[in-house]
Amino acid sequence: MNTEDFGKRILSIRQNANLTQEELALRMGVTPQAISKWERGQSFPDISIFTDLCRVLNVSSDLLLGLGYSNFSESNDTDIQKAIFDDVFNNIRASLETVAIIFGTDLVQAFIDGPIVDLVAVERTQMSKDGFLLPIVKLRDDIRLKPKEFMVIIYDRVVYNEQVEVIDDTTLAHMFQTLGQVVRKNYGMLLNREMVKSLTDNLRIDFPALIEGVIPEKISYHLLQEVLKIFLSRENCPKYLPRIIESLENALYRNPDASVEQLAEQVCADIETPDNIAIYLAHRQ
Repeated sequence: MNTEDFGKRILSIRQNANLTQEELALRMGVTPQAISKWERGQSFPDISIFTDLCRVLNVSSDLLLGLGYSNFSESNDTDIQKAIFDDVFNNIRASLETVAIIFGTDLVQAFIDGPIVDLVAVERTQMSKDGFLLPIVKLRDDIRLKPKEFMVIIYDRVVYNEQVEVIDDTTLAHMFQTLGQVVRKNYGMLLNREMVKSLTDNLRIDFPALIEGVIPEKISYHLLQEVLKIFLSRENCPKYLPRIIESLENALYRNPDASVEQLAEQVCADIETPDNIAIYLAHRQ
């Protein structure tokens, strides 16, 4: 295999994924210097981490190795081929938009006239009190919807739809409140490694001892993501992330070979206690 070509592919794919060398190195558990050597064609990744590299970059091994990097232009024009791949990656990124509200034609004016920024800010603040991170919300109309219909989309999947009866001054507020409720309910589905990394990076600032040497060294972003999904599916909220990390680290120490489900069950058992005020009040209602 040509190391120079391999390095160019890693460089191009990393940039298309909007990752710096430092971010990729952190996720892979290697040094930025190692990433630099790969991209300059001076060395190959160890075979033991190649699968993880493909997963982090969200590409197939064939593409990374150049096995599926065929010509897509009858003229073999490299500029045309680059434009094709750029278009493909742009569309892939579009399909990974986390949250969107799509609405019918009769609701367009409500969005034009309404205080969208303020409403999103209110909902984002309310959610943050329980540790929920609301990503940037995409807004767009779609003539395929009924005129007064709106949908909440997560990763290109419809998770909620409704037809409003009357369009008035309260309609937009209702839509964004609904968005907040839907995102809370489906947060496990929404949670991705970028969000997990952002959450732990922010924790690292105020609680370095909690994160440094633990994430991703002992607890990978993937493992934390999967445990969080199970934890959230039980109507818990992510504000307990520091305790989740500590509990997960302890569970791994006691049983390094435990499955994700076993680890999640231990985390839930540690945190879902009767003296947890949020859980106590929720169960009392």
